[in-house]
Amino acid sequence: MNPELKQKWTEALRSGRYQQTNGYLRDSCGYCCLGVLCDIVDPNGWSLDEWAEENRHRIADDNELGATGCLTVGLEDDAETHVIEMNDGGTPFTEIADWIDANVAAE
Repeated sequence: MNPELKQKWTEALRSGRYQQTNGYLRDSCGYCCLGVLCDIVDPNGWSLDEWAEENRHRIADDNELGATGCLTVGLEDDAETHVIEMNDGGTPFTEIADWIDANVAAE
């Protein structure tokens, strides 16, 4: 993962600016840890799905996050899966940031 992006991500997770949610990148309650990463990469890349209920959001198709909303930022699949499990299991953003610092290679 790009070292500057990794640093911005962990700083954002520790900042207190983002409320945490689970199950969605972003919903009316907040962001998951990967939603925070998406917001850092392209804060204007979110679009509201017209059919979605409760203000659930998806990633716009034409941004740096990939045509289907997949992350294309150098995060390995196993690391992505691990942070999703941590987030959805209730691990606070600060602890997720600590794990990212220790386990996600900056290249």
